[in-house]
Amino acid sequence: MHKSIDYYLPLLKYCNDNKLPNDISRYIFNFLKTDIHKDLNNEFINFKIKTNLCYDNEFILHIHDLPYKINIDTLKNNVSFFLKQNNCKKKFSHYCCNLKGVTFKEKNKLDSMTIKNKNWYRII
Repeated sequence: MHKSIDYYLPLLKYCNDNKLPNDISRYIFNFLKTDIHKDLNNEFINFKIKTNLCYDNEFILHIHDLPYKINIDTLKNNVSFFLKQNNCKKKFSHYCCNLKGVTFKEKNKLDSMTIKNKNWYRII
């Protein structure tokens, strides 16, 4: 996995090669930092999905697992996007760990859980 420093060092080298002050490279990097962090988070999410997708019935990802902090709704939307992109049939199930993570389950598992939960009162 990459880190934001992997993007900053080539920029710093470029500025040094062109005899520009280090402040210029820091100034330029400040404009790019949020986009780089977003790309690195997306790369991490996509990697996790591709490596864990076929083996489990559910997919769980927590905010603290990501390289850079994002909010829970952005995490949910990004995971949903990459699941669709990888032709996965998992759908959002629920937030977990006091809104620190998201859980996605296979559609048929969600349907059977819903049916069980709707009919639980009939037993009593």
